[in-house]
Amino acid sequence: RLTRYRYHLSHTLAREKTYARMVPIYLKASDYTRQPKPFSDLFGATSRHILSEYATTDELAAMPLDDLADELDRIGRRRFSDATDNARCLKRAAAQSYPLLPCLVEPVNMILDSLLAHIRFLEGELEKLDSLIETTLVDVPGAPYLRSVKGLGLVYTAGLLAEIQNPDRFIRGYKRDKEGNLRPKTKHDAQASLARFFGLWWPRGDSGEFQAEDRRLPKTGNPYGRYYFVEGANSLRRHNAEYTAYYQRKYDQSLKHKHWRATILTARKLIRLVFALLHNEEMYRPPEERYRN
Repeated sequence: RLTRYRYHLSHTLAREKTYARMVPIYLKASDYTRQPKPFSDLFGATSRHILSEYATTDELAAMPLDDLADELDRIGRRRFSDATDNARCLKRAAAQSYPLLPCLVEPVNMILDSLLAHIRFLEGELEKLDSLIETTLVDVPGAPYLRSVKGLGLVYTAGLLAEIQNPDRFIRGYKRDKEGNLRPKTKHDAQASLARFFGLWWPRGDSGEFQAEDRRLPKTGNPYGRYYFVEGANSLRRHNAEYTAYYQRKYDQSLKHKHWRATILTARKLIRLVFALLHNEEMYRPPEERYRN
């Protein structure tokens, strides 16, 4: 239940951030999110301070550059490499944004303050929930095998284990071969069943002699497990050399939707790894160690 509740919280947080960016922030400062952005994190501490403390962009545009840079440097705890450059980008965004009607200043700021407070609350709840999930994970069977994968993380590991449970249930039973004869399932069949269970497969689209070239992901399957596999793959492509190379290869091969396609294919590759580690009860080994002999 904890991992599914985290799924709910993370989607609620994403929805609130999207609404805040698309409605009150755009109404208050339409150029705030355009390149070059004043801040890399729209909902970081310094950005929240600016959005909350100044009622209109006119106040920012009229503020001296040096004073604004000093304020950003103070709020950002001296972490900006060049606070003056951030201040310059902020003043540009303030000057180029559409002016807000006087009758909308108070309601827009009230909505924005409420959303920012809710976002801070949700982020705090996620931190507490992640801590509780990590504590609970210690006693979960199979956790050491997935925790050995560099970049997967404790929270994603917990989510995958909660949805997969016993991996051997996917290898039990029989399957018909091309001739229609029953045979015992293999490990390849099991990981393919696991992929179908989470909706990470591409069913064929054919009719008679026609075979569709584009094959789409189905809208069925376990959405919680799919979420943790996709998020886990997105984490691995940044922190695991094997999956970084695989993601980049698929990214370069894609003609459109490059990041999304490469991430989904990386998640499909992760399914094979997760099933193998849990079924064989073994630790993850990088390619140079697996293929040494």
